[in-house]
Amino acid sequence: MSDAASAFYATLTSIPAIQALVDAGEAEGLYLECKAPSSPSLSREQKANLGRAVSGFANTVGGVIIWGVSTTRHAHSDLDILTQLEPLGSIASFSRQVANTIPSLTTPSISSAQSRILKTSSKETRGLLITYIPQLRTGPVQSNSDSLFYFRSGDEFVIAPYDLIRRLFSFTEVPDLRIHLEPALVKKREDGSWEIPLTIRNLSPAMAEHVDLFIQIGNPSACESITANALDDASPLNPGKTVFTKQVQRIIHRGLNYAQGALVVKMRVGKRPKRVLRFSVTLYASRMLPVVQTFTIQLARKGFSVKEVITRTQP
Repeated sequence: MSDAASAFYATLTSIPAIQALVDAGEAEGLYLECKAPSSPSLSREQKANLGRAVSGFANTVGGVIIWGVSTTRHAHSDLDILTQLEPLGSIASFSRQVANTIPSLTTPSISSAQSRILKTSSKETRGLLITYIPQLRTGPVQSNSDSLFYFRSGDEFVIAPYDLIRRLFSFTEVPDLRIHLEPALVKKREDGSWEIPLTIRNLSPAMAEHVDLFIQIGNPSACESITANALDDASPLNPGKTVFTKQVQRIIHRGLNYAQGALVVKMRVGKRPKRVLRFSVTLYASRMLPVVQTFTIQLARKGFSVKEVITRTQP
């Protein structure tokens, strides 16, 4: 994170830091919004307002929402000035609700928002919540509550005019790559190891060029051996980690899946073997935000199965 909004978010790490904003008479602005809900829960109306904020920040320069700070409209400047800290009860529960709600509020979904809880002590249940919404540079973000596109103008979220939406849509033709594990292609060898092919899919009509893969094993201690076919072992360059990389020397088109190599893994057998392998794949391509997929798979006697796949983008 290197933009002004993320840099501002990085400074908000304590209650005194927020109090300093209040004492200085800080105002809401291009990348700062404050909310002081009466209870630590999101009503239907508050979810709609949050959806507009997520759309507006993502379509502009990103921004920060401080939950638990009230504002007052200044008579002369007509700005909303931060005036008082109003910590929310059950702040941990409220933080989870915000995190679980944000991805459902817009199209496309914003999955890379970040939040931190600020409290006066570890035992305190009341506190403030700081939420960072990154700018999405790959296209326009629409609020699901009213199907409108918003942007941040001064200290307000306003409906995006046609020219801005057209400009935002001009960035949508970018690759959208994913790793796919096809169970039918996974093979168990005679020595008990598993060969797991990694196939790239392009979900966008835009061509994917200059594609790189970065693969990291999450639980190498659970494996007796880990090697790879058609992948480069970068573990010596990453001490303490088991890492493989691959530079794809061809353009990847939509609808044509390409096998880019395979992991060859033999799970360690113990008294109570779980045979669960965890690994992540980061995909890079020109004009595309990096995509990170985290896989949890079962390599049991009965066969191969994918237990969980988590996909997110890096801002």
